[in-house]
Amino acid sequence: MNDIHGAKTVTEAALRRPPYTSSSPRPSSSLKVTLVGALCLAMLATTGCGALFVSDQEKVSIAIRAFYTSVATTNIDNIVQNSCSSLGAKLRTYFDTLGPQDNDRKKLLSLTVDSISDIQVVGDTATASVTGHSSSKPDPATIVATVVKENGEWKYCTQ
Repeated sequence: MNDIHGAKTVTEAALRRPPYTSSSPRPSSSLKVTLVGALCLAMLATTGCGALFVSDQEKVSIAIRAFYTSVATTNIDNIVQNSCSSLGAKLRTYFDTLGPQDNDRKKLLSLTVDSISDIQVVGDTATASVTGHSSSKPDPATIVATVVKENGEWKYCTQ
C-alpha cells in the first residue's frame, strides 16, 4: 500500500508479525529452563539464602559461639542443648551441686570468644582454635575446642 506521496506504508498486519521469520532459529525451551534455573541459583547464593549452603566449618564455628553464649546465661538447659551428650551430662551434674549463691562459680566456664580459627573437620568430629577472654582473666587465651556431630547437629564437646 502506498501513501499519498507514493511511499510504501506499513500495514496493521505487518505490525503484528513477530520480528523473526519462520526460518529464524528459536531458543529451545530446555535452554530457557536451564538459564532461568542457573539465574535462580545464583540469586539464592548471593542474597542471603545461602544458609542452605553453609559449610561444616561454619557450622562448627556457630556451635562454638552458641555454647559460650549459653554458658554466659548460666541456664543449664541452654548449656546442655549446645553441648554433646557426654559433656552435657557432666555439666548438669556440676550445676546440680551448686546453689543459686554459686553463680560466680557457674560463670567460671564463661568465655567471650574473640576468634575461631584452624577449623579441622574429619567425619563427625571437628577441632578449632578458640581465642577468648573472661571477666576473671582479661588476657586472651587460646584453647583447642572439640565439636562433634550428634543427630545431625554440631555440638561443643571439649571436656
